[in-house]
Amino acid sequence: HTAYRRQRQMCIRDRCNTVLHAWTVLDTTVPSVTMMGSPARDIYRYNTLQLETDASVKACGGQRSKGNLQYTWSVKRNNLVVKGIPSESNNPGVYKLSSFKLNTGSVYYITVTVLDQNSGISASSTTRVNVMAGNLIASIAGVGTRTVDVGQVLSLDASKSYDQDLGQTVTLPTTCLLYTSPSPRDRQKS
Repeated sequence: HTAYRRQRQMCIRDRCNTVLHAWTVLDTTVPSVTMMGSPARDIYRYNTLQLETDASVKACGGQRSKGNLQYTWSVKRNNLVVKGIPSESNNPGVYKLSSFKLNTGSVYYITVTVLDQNSGISASSTTRVNVMAGNLIASIAGVGTRTVDVGQVLSLDASKSYDQDLGQTVTLPTTCLLYTSPSPRDRQKS
């Protein structure tokens, strides 16, 4: 901070008065921080998450400076701080998570706080992340249409089916169907 004082004499029609002006110029400014993209995002659990910031502080002459900034990320769910999911990015201005780190059906608030290390002043920006439920993907091996004779066994293999929220195949029993004969109602349609 720099303090200035100036004394000035003002006269109006032979009447003079001395006025003292004092002011302080602050050599600090609040950092500007913006989370790039939408402030509310919907993702699936199997998606990666990457949040990028644009942060700077005004320097002498009006230029913006990105030096001497410290980034701190925090994650909240249900108004509680969530521990154990730090950013996987080496860039302090980027918060990155690989897939399957966030819980399906949860809403997270991810905040970046940027501290100007010269002044000790900080500013923050927050993004809301809604983790939506994925699908159960059914996959039956083989051709789509099959013809079987009466008394023939038909086996269906669904072992390639998977749950998008788990990121792994789902263990389903192999289904075995025995077609014995058409029902009376099916015979009437022929």
